[in-house]
Amino acid sequence: MKTDSATTDLEALAEELRAADASPHYERPLRAAAIGERLEALGVRPDTLATVAEWVTSLAMTSGCSRLVGASRFGQTVVGAAVALSDGRLRCYQAPEAAEGGVLVVDGILVTGSQLADTATALRQDGVVRVVGAVVLAAQPPGAQLRQLVDDLVVLTPA
Repeated sequence: MKTDSATTDLEALAEELRAADASPHYERPLRAAAIGERLEALGVRPDTLATVAEWVTSLAMTSGCSRLVGASRFGQTVVGAAVALSDGRLRCYQAPEAAEGGVLVVDGILVTGSQLADTATALRQDGVVRVVGAVVLAAQPPGAQLRQLVDDLVVLTPA
């Protein structure tokens, strides 16, 4: 994986999110929200969007997911970029469709997991058999409930 300014900026945000997770419980949501806003700002930079879209495309290919869906606004932006860069190998998931190989759900930041959980639940209700989650940043490892909703969950930003 190449190291560039986008990767460096994302790694710095990941470190900041880990540090915020060690703060008092009443401060965590506010810090996570601020980091999420900075991630959104980074996501409009072409270099960052291209880097994350490449990570998502690679994960989709290695996990056998031919369809992608965003669990958040940031996730939707990344999904659009990944589909555009995939040379027709990936498509956006359109409910209800058979998603051969599964669906990759993309989210920007995992704090509570509610957006990813809601999207995974909706996909399961649509009959999707394999659901893989991908987040750019994670405050902490996902909880057991989220792990039950997805077949795999990957944090994209290198630690």
